[in-house]
Amino acid sequence: MDADQEEQPASLRSLFETANSHRHALDTLPSPTSTEYQSILTTSIAAFQKCLHLTDSLAIFSPNETEDDISTPSLQYLLLHHHLADLILRITSTPRKPLLLSSRTSYEKFLKILDNYDMLSPSDSKLYSRYSASPNDFSLLSSTDPTARRNTKIARYRQEQELKLKLEYLASVPLTLQQQDDAATREIYLAEIQLCAHNTFHALDIIGQELKILELMPETPPSPTPKDLEQDHRQRNGIPSSKDKENERLDPPLSQLLSNGKAGPILSKEGRPLKP
Repeated sequence: MDADQEEQPASLRSLFETANSHRHALDTLPSPTSTEYQSILTTSIAAFQKCLHLTDSLAIFSPNETEDDISTPSLQYLLLHHHLADLILRITSTPRKPLLLSSRTSYEKFLKILDNYDMLSPSDSKLYSRYSASPNDFSLLSSTDPTARRNTKIARYRQEQELKLKLEYLASVPLTLQQQDDAATREIYLAEIQLCAHNTFHALDIIGQELKILELMPETPPSPTPKDLEQDHRQRNGIPSSKDKENERLDPPLSQLLSNGKAGPILSKEGRPLKP
């Protein structure tokens, strides 16, 4: 392995750490709509996008591999599409629908790569099959029966709490021990991937609902151009435009013709012509 090849993984690792640090910094800011929040958000998104480009150019993942073939440090890069999808949904300076579609695409890529490596849990695998069959109609609560819907909510809530507790427990292991024990580090990464996969289906459900609401809303009219604003101002204040003035010269109003003696009754009451 030459020097450039050795530097590339290091640069990917450093870039991923930077992107993650920006992502975590967002959780400390009070307002998602603030300039500072959106600025850090943009920086984090750009960093994750660069990470994805690097993983592709370095061929970190291969469709011919299994989960066991992925090195422990590379497992964390499976989360790139998930983190990117989550961050895209937080953008406030762009029309909503394109953001929803872009986020959904990233979530789909995240699930697809997990499915390729057979890393989805049995329950998530069933959900992924159902989602793939009809993305636009996907819902976690597919049943119309109130009891079944309630049971589904409870079951998914318990699954989420169990995954969170497992991840918290594994992450509580001292960092020095994690660095010495590859198996412990690997288990932490896998637990985080499971939790993110679980949450992805909830995000896809919400995205689908929001897209349907947007479809029912009337389209926002295009912003008026400076020319439109000028015309509106003239109309409101009775100011003729240059075109109106030209038309007046070519085709004077009836009142003007009458005042100039160029119009009036053509016949008298008796029916005689008044004008040649």
